[in-house]
Amino acid sequence: MGCFDYAHMKAIHRYIFQDVYEWAGQERVGPATFMVKMGPDVVNFPVGDPQAPLVPYRYFPAGPELGRAVEEQYRRIAGLDWLRGLDRERFVVELAEVWGELNVAHSFREGNTRSQFVFFSQLAEQAGWRLEPSRFAPGTPGREEFVAARFYSQATGRNDRLAQVLAREVVPARSRGVPEGRRAATRKRLGKQIERRLAAGRQRPDGGGDAPYRGRGRSRRAWSGMRGCRRRIRARTRRSMRYGRRGVSGSSLTMRRGRGLRGLSLTRLWTICVPATRSWCGSWIGWAGPCPT
Repeated sequence: MGCFDYAHMKAIHRYIFQDVYEWAGQERVGPATFMVKMGPDVVNFPVGDPQAPLVPYRYFPAGPELGRAVEEQYRRIAGLDWLRGLDRERFVVELAEVWGELNVAHSFREGNTRSQFVFFSQLAEQAGWRLEPSRFAPGTPGREEFVAARFYSQATGRNDRLAQVLAREVVPARSRGVPEGRRAATRKRLGKQIERRLAAGRQRPDGGGDAPYRGRGRSRRAWSGMRGCRRRIRARTRRSMRYGRRGVSGSSLTMRRGRGLRGLSLTRLWTICVPATRSWCGSWIGWAGPCPT
């Protein structure tokens, strides 16, 4: 299960983003001053109010101060016996306090929310409770309230509003109250999904499982999408060579016998490959939803 310390959080971040970011699992090194992100004013306006102006929310600067802040929260968890043996009300309060402070620290450049959900879902499970990350998925009411509660914590220094949001989704671990058709994205299910996608990427024909992947910063699904594009282009080329001009319809596809890919205009190549590549990239990189902060 893990020790629920800073190394545990880094290991989760590395596991999730190892094929996306070179710096997965590493503490951010910038900016040296307070990091600022803009968000709606959730202190003076209700959640979702379109009239709410954008205001700045500050996060810890990178450096020793950030490390000390997060280590203090992990020591707090250990001092409370990893939140075990607490009643539901006390558990939710302590969970919100630690979560709110770790959010302000913002240990990684990207992917903080997804890593935190996995970490605190595991923490809740070993303490006898269950937290449903699927209830906070993008597009759900819980997501908007969760983001607003964290902004509220940053603006006021209080985590009571975050505790109210989390209290709705914390249930005993033995409870199975998930409605049919809305299976919860639990830690075990997410882990299997990651393993399945990684295994599919290792079986690629170019270079084997241990060969370094081409193109730094690109995911394996991106290259898989590009290979699919090339296969479709080759198939169209063969049809064109067989039937001449009638092989492929469309003003930008004027492939002739013997010309091969030269008959494909750059515009058409772009319209075929880029949307497909973006689609496959998005399905891998955004599998857990975009980070709201």
